[in-house]
Amino acid sequence: HSIQDVENVMNFIDKKSGFNADDKAKAHEIIRFLIENQDLKACFSHQANIKIEAEILQKNKKIYRPDRIAINTDTTYVLDYKTGAKTDSNAGSHSKQIRNYGQLLSQMGYQNVQMYIVYFQNYEVIKVDFRDLGTAKDTQLNIF
Repeated sequence: HSIQDVENVMNFIDKKSGFNADDKAKAHEIIRFLIENQDLKACFSHQANIKIEAEILQKNKKIYRPDRIAINTDTTYVLDYKTGAKTDSNAGSHSKQIRNYGQLLSQMGYQNVQMYIVYFQNYEVIKVDFRDLGTAKDTQLNIF
């Protein structure tokens, strides 16, 4: 969940994951990339309230599941992980998806929502600007 958990995660990958040597090395590389990225440090703070794949449920029963939400005192971060690389054909839909998550969290009263898409294939972090996508109808929301 946080930077403090990295050693335990690395040990799990090495001893119990069943990964081959190449997969273990890749997993270590991805973890280091995430925790060393300056833009994402607050998303892995032990002080943040972390929600991993938490469901956001709208009144109309539509469910959204961001990969990671990190709730800090004055900022809420939402991360969406992508295993592939960013391309011209997928960038727009990825941005729209995370903006939707950000809008939902903002409507729930979370402050200063910051949105990031993380592309693992080419180790790229994209900060997505918050733009109003219109007001969602019937937005009674809960995070589980």
